[in-house]
Amino acid sequence: MERFKVEQFEQEHGANSFPEFRSLTNEEAGHVLAVLKRRLGLLDELTAQEVLHTIDQRSVDVEGVDTTEDAFDLRLVLGRLGFSAERVFINWYRFDRIDEFSIEDFCNSFSEFFYPSADDLEILDLDLAWLVSIRHCGAVRALGLS
Repeated sequence: MERFKVEQFEQEHGANSFPEFRSLTNEEAGHVLAVLKRRLGLLDELTAQEVLHTIDQRSVDVEGVDTTEDAFDLRLVLGRLGFSAERVFINWYRFDRIDEFSIEDFCNSFSEFFYPSADDLEILDLDLAWLVSIRHCGAVRALGLS
């Protein structure tokens, strides 16, 4: 998680109010990417950018959902898709900056974590059975991986 997001959150909600999360080590992030490549049937030597391109090609739009709308509720979207998890990975870039959150904390604070003008991210369950892509334009795309 970028430090400025934590600082901004805590300025608004008080010191030490940011939800608990864990940033994956480079080794752990590399493992997530390697497993994801296998789940997608991709060659090991593909770059993270190529994996993201494949995800974009294979995922489908979640119709009628726009993250820029005030009524957006990530929990409802995940439920509609039949996706559930206790904890999730959040990929903030090219699978080199991945954080682990409880799904409850991430959903509850999504609007404060996600910056629509700048962020593209992927939400993955810890088993890598599903993935939801959220784009800076507000689009939401989904992909089953199992």
